[in-house]
Amino acid sequence: MDYYKASFFYEPLLSTKHFVSQELQTPVGQSDYFVHRDPAIFPNPDTFDPDRWIRAGKENVNLKSFLVAFSKGSRQCIGINLAYAVLYLTVATLIRRYDMELYNATEDELRTARNFLLPRPEKGHATVNVVVKDILTT
Repeated sequence: MDYYKASFFYEPLLSTKHFVSQELQTPVGQSDYFVHRDPAIFPNPDTFDPDRWIRAGKENVNLKSFLVAFSKGSRQCIGINLAYAVLYLTVATLIRRYDMELYNATEDELRTARNFLLPRPEKGHATVNVVVKDILTT
């Protein structure tokens, strides 16, 4: 099978020496999935441990600089605060009103292993099915 060249207008140029230029800049990026799963930043990254944020605060470690789900800097999502507000209210409402458990799935099946645009489980679907055991009253 023949492969086409990435660019047929120009041949690639190879440099024979290292140089630093202020004029030429290459934007560098990385997947937030791999930042959030780095054991050097978050020990035991696959363990659900919300207390790690509390422990980090007591030890004067700023983990917020590693929370990059909405990107960082000048290209950060402008709806970050609205998204957080909606997430907090939705999760709080679900937890307050319903007693739920996983349906037809285990925690191992839900562990993310692939990252295309969004993290995906190794097998199965990227959805979580739950059974509402009880509707709680407040």
